[in-house]
Amino acid sequence: MNVTLKLPDKLCREARHRAEDASKSLSQSMGGMIKVTRRGLNC
Repeated sequence: MNVTLKLPDKLCREARHRAEDASKSLSQSMGGMIKVTRRGLNC
């Protein structure tokens, strides 16, 4: 499934840099963050 997000430029740049630092795509990085959040919420 594809999802489009609108993010402030500064936040998007930071997210891209964090993903790059982890050798992941932005999509992979965001997906991982969502999985971690779901686990924390017991969803």
